[in-house]
Amino acid sequence: MNKENLCFIKCGQDAMVVEFIDDTETFNISYWRTGFLNKLSFKNRIIYCLRFMFLGKPFLEQITFNQDATKQLCVYLKKYNEKLPASIQQAIKTRN
Repeated sequence: MNKENLCFIKCGQDAMVVEFIDDTETFNISYWRTGFLNKLSFKNRIIYCLRFMFLGKPFLEQITFNQDATKQLCVYLKKYNEKLPASIQQAIKTRN
């Protein structure tokens, strides 16, 4: 894992990690929430445990974008960039 290829974004209890994978030239996006909003029911706790045991991850909160999907996402985000407040537009320009 190359730390230069990682982007960690946190907003309140939610967080996202975007990682560029050199070997496959894809973006891996993982997102999660720290803690649960409500107490899980017994049934949901069992489901949570089984998913973790058999899949190795409790939720399917990860997606991988190939180059075409990444281009689609960039076009979509650029379309709305102009509608963002000036402070956010400036932050985006400074990050690039």
